[in-house]
Amino acid sequence: MTRLQKILNLYSKGSPSLELKVYLKDLYGVLTKKPINLTSLKSILVKLFTYLLSKEGKTKDNYWTVDLFISDSNDLWKATYFSGLPESYQDIFGEIQFFHGALDQPEFHSNPEIILKMLKEL
Repeated sequence: MTRLQKILNLYSKGSPSLELKVYLKDLYGVLTKKPINLTSLKSILVKLFTYLLSKEGKTKDNYWTVDLFISDSNDLWKATYFSGLPESYQDIFGEIQFFHGALDQPEFHSNPEIILKMLKEL
């Protein structure tokens, strides 16, 4: 079972959208290929955050799932996949880890608009 499947199976507070699952599968595919293709990584992240800002994508379940996908309490995900990325990408993934509560408490969590702006400036 892949990391993505584990997260989607463990997520019990709700149900992420099917479209989000496709984006996360694509993101997982890009992150697990070595070397990581930065053009592809940027492209899928822009698509993901554009979707998350859409009417269909802007749900608590989707936001929590993205946060859980990127976050890793043991830092294995970061050490394995993120450590070799340029600092600008590492900064973006750092922001995504504080994304889960953006709908309920935007003053305390990462703003998806800012994350998208950071991505477009890469």
